[in-house]
Amino acid sequence: MRVARLLLLVLLFASCSYSAREFNLSDQEKKWFAPFRKGDTLYYESSAKEIDTVLVLGLDSFQKKSMGWIMAKPAYNGMDVFVKCLPAGKFDLGYHLLITIIKYPQAHKTEYIFSFRDFFESREADLGKLHQDTLMLNGSRLTDYYVITESSLGDAAHSSIECLYWTERSGLVAYKYRNGVCWVRTSRIK
Repeated sequence: MRVARLLLLVLLFASCSYSAREFNLSDQEKKWFAPFRKGDTLYYESSAKEIDTVLVLGLDSFQKKSMGWIMAKPAYNGMDVFVKCLPAGKFDLGYHLLITIIKYPQAHKTEYIFSFRDFFESREADLGKLHQDTLMLNGSRLTDYYVITESSLGDAAHSSIECLYWTERSGLVAYKYRNGVCWVRTSRIK
């Protein structure tokens, strides 16, 4: 009986431990933050030549190294990009967490979260399929991009965002509303 209890205790401790590789963000995960620097101003233009302005407020990292026991929150390590959409709209909370990546080493899980205006998507593991074709959006060519769509229907109104277009090199390069209006990044000013 003592052997069984000891074995159970060892298994419990082993299942709650994790390695530094499982905890730390990899270079592959960190690359999604490289296009953003505090103070950057990103401009997006619609097909009607309207301008949308997004200000990068900063990047932040957060972590909890201690392991969760029983009902306690498990260990996590994450990073995110804070942005502010100008002018403020009905979905403006002061800022948005444009992209957040959180690793949960005890669960062997990585979560990617995207939040922009009325758009929200959370995915496990990765960004999905890399599209290597050429896509024309408002006269701009886009290659080597990811399309991030909401997995739930969310707000199905024509005035809500349907998808984000994301590249490794530039981050959020375009977004498309359900009514077909697409906004494409035109420049970056520091």
